Amino acid sequence: MKEQALQYLEKNPLLHASMTEPIHRGQAEILNSGPQGVLLEIPGEDILMLFADTPETGMALLSDFETIPTIVVHQEFLIEPIMQMYKKAGYNICHQAVYTKKEPFSIPADADIRLLDERYCQTMADHYHLSDDPEYMRILVSLGVMHGIFVENNLAGFIGMHTEGSMGLLEIFPEYQNRGLGTILQKYMINFILQKGWVPFGQVIVGNEASMNLQRKLGMEFADGKVTWIYGQQEEGEKKQ
Repeated sequence: MKEQALQYLEKNPLLHASMTEPIHRGQAEILNSGPQGVLLEIPGEDILMLFADTPETGMALLSDFETIPTIVVHQEFLIEPIMQMYKKAGYNICHQAVYTKKEPFSIPADADIRLLDERYCQTMADHYHLSDDPEYMRILVSLGVMHGIFVENNLAGFIGMHTEGSMGLLEIFPEYQNRGLGTILQKYMINFILQKGWVPFGQVIVGNEASMNLQRKLGMEFADGKVTWIYGQQEEGEKKQ
């Protein structure tokens, strides 16, 4: 079923990178696969990921679920029927950015970038604009994916990967902004992912032009369609970008 699912999804490689990469990395369980739709689950995360060619196909693939905390869809026509059926609380529509090149970036020799540990979880939760949940940061730290950049031995910003594998969580503290630190951190994160043999990808919420410009500057390619995170009745701090 894995090869079949990848065959369908890779017909639109940029849009479906957020599904193919979890499959390649062994982070996703394939629940259903066919030419009209693919349904994945991220085990332990209460996240479903869905590709469908029609609203009817998408809803049929979800029909066995009475409640779903989070659904990630790759066709915007699925948003309304899912919101109506599952009484979802809200959604974020995102541009999908993918780094398709194999060449790593050159990182300044004096850049002080470190793997972060639990000492920094509360600080990251305090500064991350999409979540104030330190427990989520602890999970990411335990996975070894959170990196910080330091200036004069002080944490100046951080970046990482979400639990389903997307690159994100980029924050530069106000007093250190406009120094190019965000660009350095994302280059470092892309290199980190490339070293694992993976394809770096991430999502930018529609309207975040500063992040869009950064992705373009780094040569990230954007999918024609969009990825939408649809959330259930949960606390704001639990939301992913």
